[in-house]
Amino acid sequence: MSQSTSGYLFVGGTALLPGERARGVAVSVEGARITAVGKEAERRGRRRARQLKRVHLSGAFLAPGFIDLHTHGARGVWFDQVDARELEEVLRGHYIRHGVTRLLMSLCPAPRKLLVERTRRVAAAIRARVGAGVAGAVVNGRPLSEGHERLSLIHI
Repeated sequence: MSQSTSGYLFVGGTALLPGERARGVAVSVEGARITAVGKEAERRGRRRARQLKRVHLSGAFLAPGFIDLHTHGARGVWFDQVDARELEEVLRGHYIRHGVTRLLMSLCPAPRKLLVERTRRVAAAIRARVGAGVAGAVVNGRPLSEGHERLSLIHI
């Protein structure tokens, strides 16, 4: 985005909305948020013509970001062994490029000490804002505490 614009107004395409394909609907996006859809987006586009860059989709589809709830990594990188640089490369080079804007990392079973170390490393990268699209991590297999048979969810 240039300095004079703060967002986009998408027109002339088909938006994939919950339960429908909306042909010709306007969608305004500012920053990382969808701010309006339909008539309200059209009004917003008129009110903020200088701030919103108008993009004509020429019949193409516009879809929201997708959420991946079970992934161990991509492009030869396992989240269990990731460092901050690799996490950034995988998020930008694979997930975001393919429309995934939010994901839940799945960490593989490991001895407790190693699992805690890996989880801390992933959490540190995310807290450093490397993984802004990461919702958290889930540990598959043996739980972190004895007596719990479910998956252990780790909110980061």
